[in-house]
Amino acid sequence: MMLWVMLLICCVFRFFDLPVISDVCLYTSPFLLLNAADAFEFKNVKWFQRQSFFIYAAHVIPVTVIGHLLKMVSSNPSWAAMAYVLALIITVCMLYIVSKIISRVMPRFYSLICGGRQ
Repeated sequence: MMLWVMLLICCVFRFFDLPVISDVCLYTSPFLLLNAADAFEFKNVKWFQRQSFFIYAAHVIPVTVIGHLLKMVSSNPSWAAMAYVLALIITVCMLYIVSKIISRVMPRFYSLICGGRQ
């Protein structure tokens, strides 16, 4: 919990752009985020482990198209940051559904494109 609080404080300092503190937060925030994310216990990630290679291999075009579509909504910097995260979430959900469909309809093809991961 403390890591999340520290990350939030870094975000606030970056928002107000304090000269030295902002630079320190810029360099420490990725480490804080990684350590804070490790604090969660992901108990049900089997679905992602099975589909991760397919999502990795097929994400480039969908995330680009979805990102460009979301970019058309607004040019506000806050929207751009939200669209960046939203495009990723939409893409992963969409590719997960597509991978489930392909694995059921064409299991041998799915096994081939995923390197035998099922």
